[in-house]
Amino acid sequence: MIVVGALRAGTTMLRLMLDHHPEICIFAEFEELTRCLDRPGYPSVDEYEAWLSTDRHALLKGLEVERGGGFVGVVRGFVRQAYERYGMGKPIFGFTVHANPHRLPELFPAARFIHIVRDPRDVARSCIGMGWVGTVHHGADYWIRAERGWDRVVREVPPERRIDVRYEALVRSPAEVLGEITAFLGVEYHPAMLEYGRDTTYEAPDPRLVEQWRTKLSPREIELVEARCGALMEARGYVRARPHRPPTPVERLRLAAENRRWRTKFNVERLGLPLYLSWITSQRLPLERWRASVQLRVNEIENAHVR
Repeated sequence: MIVVGALRAGTTMLRLMLDHHPEICIFAEFEELTRCLDRPGYPSVDEYEAWLSTDRHALLKGLEVERGGGFVGVVRGFVRQAYERYGMGKPIFGFTVHANPHRLPELFPAARFIHIVRDPRDVARSCIGMGWVGTVHHGADYWIRAERGWDRVVREVPPERRIDVRYEALVRSPAEVLGEITAFLGVEYHPAMLEYGRDTTYEAPDPRLVEQWRTKLSPREIELVEARCGALMEARGYVRARPHRPPTPVERLRLAAENRRWRTKFNVERLGLPLYLSWITSQRLPLERWRASVQLRVNEIENAHVR
């Protein structure tokens, strides 16, 4: 079973809820399964292993690359190893993936999918706080990529193997929505699913987190997100609050400059100026060993900020 959705859409909260069910284990985020699959086809095992050598998620897991079955064999081997190590014998096992969800059906053709969607205006705003973007205009891209990817999953996976969950409904009525999810998975709802706050750093669902964009975004910021997400947002059931006013060419230039400025400021503050400059430069030069060593130093800092 695979949980998919945009970053900052509530995937972690949902994963923790499911993982606290006595019959369900949701292992972790498994981004390394699909993050390198932006293009059609698969990398060779050697190429994938080289890529994994600096991937933060893969290094934390420490799973073994099992050769012999190509790329597909490696990623399926990762999932099997994860279940053997962490599944605790539970009958339902799964993980979360944000990157390239449309590639998952071909890798795991029998998998069931839980798709969580959140209002793009809240997702875009939340991405700024993570340092990934500097404007909601750019933050909306995270939502768009995830939802377009899900549309491709829907075309390949039959309805009986997928379910849609709205973040807002999950937060407002968690027991009811979790009951629908567990019924989809073939097990009964268990109250322990709402007790994840006892042994994690995450708090219980808070309805105040719903529709924060109404008070935390300016009217123009709302318009920018709605202009980017457009019909896709409405197809997900989210109603526009402002007139359609896409950015002008001059405004696009200003937004791009603000995005670069904010991302640079965030990364310099987190990494320090020397490491930040090394990180940026190493990605532009064909010096693989240096690039790898710099990335590993960046990984250490990023790991320290994970909740």
